[in-house]
Formats: sequence, structure tokens, C-alpha cells
Amino acid sequence: MGKTKTTTKTRKKRKISSALLTISIIPLILSIVIVTVISVYNTKANLEEEVESRLYVVASNLSSYCDGQDINAGNLSAYAEYLDSLKHKGMEMALILDDLSCVSSIKNENDYRVREIEFERDFTADREELENGFFDDTVTIEGVEYYGYYAPIYDKNDDLMAMAFAGEVKTNISEAVTSSVISSCVIVAVLVVAFSVVTVLFSRKIVKTVSVADKRVN
Repeated sequence: MGKTKTTTKTRKKRKISSALLTISIIPLILSIVIVTVISVYNTKANLEEEVESRLYVVASNLSSYCDGQDINAGNLSAYAEYLDSLKHKGMEMALILDDLSCVSSIKNENDYRVREIEFERDFTADREELENGFFDDTVTIEGVEYYGYYAPIYDKNDDLMAMAFAGEVKTNISEAVTSSVISSCVIVAVLVVAFSVVTVLFSRKIVKTVSVADKRVN
């Protein structure tokens, strides 16, 4: 009889402890997960905005440098030094002409400058968009994905002559987002463990108090 009462009390204590842990930890985990997802999303969006701003400045500067000059397929290589000027900072640049010939700071696996960059816009049909400049987050060059910004370059007669391109490898942002996710997961794990320990200690006190009250009632 005594063993049955002890077993029943033990079960009650376990149920109370489990209920307290469930009530306390599940909302905590859900809250932290939601906050983490929102944080990672905002981090990615902010990083992409920063990239777009950087590329806009670089492409605009390249455009200003080339505006009014006579750029053609024959003298593109003369701009190679300028195009390489920000390579050490992970920024790539290129000049894209109407006939799709180009020169860039990007080099292929054979260490030759890339002469072809996919450009889906038409210099005549999409003239308005090109003249306004635009950001593209899916530029693929030599199998590598880039964030890119295109700015217009005009000749001496103010006619659209070429596009200035500035690009940055997408993996740079992906790595930053991954780092943010890992940091968030570590923080989540630490918080869950710490809160679980506190909840267990607190639940033991509650269970002890309930047991004392139960004895007095009996």
C-alpha cells in the first residue's frame, strides 16, 4: 500500500514537472525560431541592399570615367587597368558594347579576361531601362553567380553607346548569411539549455511545495 502511494506521488511529480517544462520551453523555442528566421531574412535583405548600393557607386563611377569617349571593340583593352582597380576588394567591372563585345576584370580558368557576359537586354528595345541603370541579382559569368549593377555610357552625341557593369560574387553574401544562421543557432541552443535548467530547478521547487500542500490536505 505504501509503495503504491509513493509510486502515485512520483508519477504526479513527474507529470507536474513535464507540464511545467512543456508550458515553458515550447513557447520559448517557437519564439526564438520565429525571431531567428526574421533576423536571418532581414540580414540577407540588408546585405543585398548594401551590395546594390556599392555596385551602383562602382558602376556609376565607371560610367562617368567612360562617358564621352570613343569606345569600340578595338580599344576596349585600354580600359583593363581601370577595370582591375577594385579587384582586390572583390569588385569586378566590365564594359559591354551594343554588339555584345566586352572587356572585363573577370578571368576564366585559363587566366584570360572574359570577353562575353550574358546580357539579355536589347540596346534598342530596352533603351529606357538601360538609360536608368538597373540591379540584377542573377548574373551568371563563367558558371559563377554574381550580383550586378549596370549603368549607361554615352558617346559624344549623348547616344547610348555601352553599359558599365559592376559585380560581386554572390557567395560572399551567402557566407555572411550562413555565418549569421550559425551564430543564431548557437545562441538559440544556449538559451534553450539555460532556460531548461532554470525551469527544471523551478519546477522541483513547485513540485516540492505541491507535495507539502498535498500532505497537509490529506
